[in-house]
Formats: sequence, C-alpha cells, structure tokens
Amino acid sequence: ELIADQPERAKDVFEKALALIPHKLFTFSKLWVMYAHFELRRSDLGRARQILGVGLGKCPTEKLFKAYIDMEMQLRCIDQCRKVFERYVELFPATSTAWIRFAELEKALDERERVRAIYELAVDQPVLDMPESVWKSYIETENDFEEPQNVRSLYRRLLEKTRHVKVWISFCQWEAEIQGSFREVFKEADTDLKERELKEERVMLYEAWRDVERQYGDAEGLEKVVKMMPQKVKKRRKVRSESMSTTNTEGEAMNEGDEEGDFVWEEYNDYIFPDDDDASKNLKLLEVAQKWRQKMKAKKEQQESA
Repeated sequence: ELIADQPERAKDVFEKALALIPHKLFTFSKLWVMYAHFELRRSDLGRARQILGVGLGKCPTEKLFKAYIDMEMQLRCIDQCRKVFERYVELFPATSTAWIRFAELEKALDERERVRAIYELAVDQPVLDMPESVWKSYIETENDFEEPQNVRSLYRRLLEKTRHVKVWISFCQWEAEIQGSFREVFKEADTDLKERELKEERVMLYEAWRDVERQYGDAEGLEKVVKMMPQKVKKRRKVRSESMSTTNTEGEAMNEGDEEGDFVWEEYNDYIFPDDDDASKNLKLLEVAQKWRQKMKAKKEQQESA
C-alpha cells in the first residue's frame, strides 16, 4: 500500500495487524515502530507519539523505548525525551544502558547536577545487569568534568563494593595520569591483595605497576617494582580423584577410603614473593636446587663425552 501511494489503506492495514496481535502474550515492537514512522512521514507527530505511547502502555519493551527515544532525539524534543527516559528506567531499572544513555543526554546538555543525580540513582539500584559499566561511565564523566576529587571519591566507593584487582589497577593508572600519588594507591592495593592471599592478582598488579613506572615514573621507582616481582615456580599437590568420591544427601563429599590410590598428583604454578614470610628461605632452597641440577647436568655431559 505504501508503494502504491495509498496512505489511508496502509493505515488500515497497520490498525488491523495490531488489532490481531494478543499484546498481553506477545507483541511485535517493529510493527509499532513502523506505524509511528509512517505517521511521522505524514508530518503527524502527535499521532506518532500516540502510537508509541499506546504500544508502551500495552506491551512495554526496551526496543519500543529505544525507538521512541531515538525519534525524540532526532526531533530535538528534550523534555519529551526526558519523560520517556524516566519511564524507561522506572520499568527497567536493572538495564545499565538505559541509565547510561539517560546520563549521556544530560551530559550533552551540560546539566551536571542532573547527570550526577541519574548516576546516583543507577548505582543505588539493588540489581544491575552490568554494574561495572555504570561505574565506569560515572567515573569517566566526572573525569571529563575535571573533578578529580569526585573521581577519587567514586573509586573509593567502588572499592567498598568490590576490591577486584582491575578496579585497583584502574584507580592507580588514573592517579598516575593526573600526577597523583599513584605509588601510595599501588601499595594499598598490594597490601589488600596480600592479606587476601591472591597471588595471581598481585602479579597482575605488579605488572601494571611496572608499566606505569615506565610511562609516568622514574628509574628508581621502576627498579623497586622489578625487585618486588615474584618468582614463578611449578609445584605438585595431591587432589582427590573425582571417580573415588561420592556425595551424600546433604551435598557433602564422602570418601570411600584414604588409600594412596584415591589421590592424583596435579601440577600447578605458584609464586614466591620476596616480601612473603619465609620467602628468602624458599628462594635460597630454589637456588640451591637449581645449582645442583646444573651441576648434575654438567657431570652427566662429562661422563657421556668420556
């Protein structure tokens, strides 16, 4: 009908199609969007809004909200766009992208207080599908506003929720970029990871620290970090064979015996840090073992050559 330039008949087709769909069970968001765009091309903005509004009332979907927001953005109808966003985050509070897009709209308008209010509502949500994205966007926004105290405060708040090594590294790198006290933050992170006995995370932290010292630090700082790097060693440990254990009704492992055959040897990587307890003894033992191995290897080669 559109190709045949019969707009009224096309409108009837849209209406009949929407009437046939049981919207309480499912819907086709694309049909609502196409109908709204059809009316918009006919210069009937009010009708287009009405169609999308009815669609959201009967079957609110994220696709419909996004289409409605995009339409209002293209028309530069900011107040209407805000109303749609408010309804969007009200119905889908766990959708991180909705909060971020809402905040980015206000950021583009340089409404800083509105931006902060939106992000604060977002991070206070009990459930978010991608909370790390919201925090990252919030921090980047404050950084764009050139508010280092706010950025630092956000990192501290985030660390209260999660002490993941990537958060520590991001915090340290940001401090280095603004010529802040990044070494103090690195030391704080190292202490935290050491207390929680997270060796692989400490290695990641040291590697990031080394890179930061190369880019923003000096030779003395780099030398200190290099000395702090751990030594990687291979070790073996006994683990119970899965085939030799059963599970009781309470979900607890029940052993069928403690014979040697019940266990298997597993090889794993471990790290020896210079500042760990008894680390110097372990390093000395390791050095002695390596020297003995080299000595035996040389002796074997001499015997073979003889």
